[in-house]
Amino acid sequence: MTEQRDFRIARTPENQADYPQLFFDIEKALWGPTGTDADKIYVAQGTPGMRALFVMTLFARLVDNGGLVGFFESSSFYSREVTEALALFEFPEMQQSFAEGLAVLCKGESAPEDEKTGRRMLGSLSEAEIRKLGEITKRMYAGTGVEDRLFNYFKSYVDAHPSEFFKD
Repeated sequence: MTEQRDFRIARTPENQADYPQLFFDIEKALWGPTGTDADKIYVAQGTPGMRALFVMTLFARLVDNGGLVGFFESSSFYSREVTEALALFEFPEMQQSFAEGLAVLCKGESAPEDEKTGRRMLGSLSEAEIRKLGEITKRMYAGTGVEDRLFNYFKSYVDAHPSEFFKD
């Protein structure tokens, strides 16, 4: 039996005064040892809020840098977790956009469970489907970027559920 780890972090004056520092501290605490799809088991040990914040930070940065194509190419194995996180953070507009993008990628199949499957699915898309993912990505940016749009949802969730993030 594997011992459950407590990834929650200590409150510090720095992470209480600066939400980007708080998000960095949480992400650092939960980052898996390999940085690959094998880390899903490691990340799964976090609290629901920590897992959601971690996966959404990863998602937002990948989408902001390479669109949905960038996320699906490198981390599509987190697709289910992204869907769950968007529901947890109560962000239906982003949830709908992501569901549309996932439908384009999966074409009725289950969401990818590993990087190889995600890349295979992405490689099978037509040019029109890739353009569709680009259009969905633009809606997700909404002129500011995905991470910027998620920030208030993150903050609200952390403020409402401190025991999911802090040891004290």
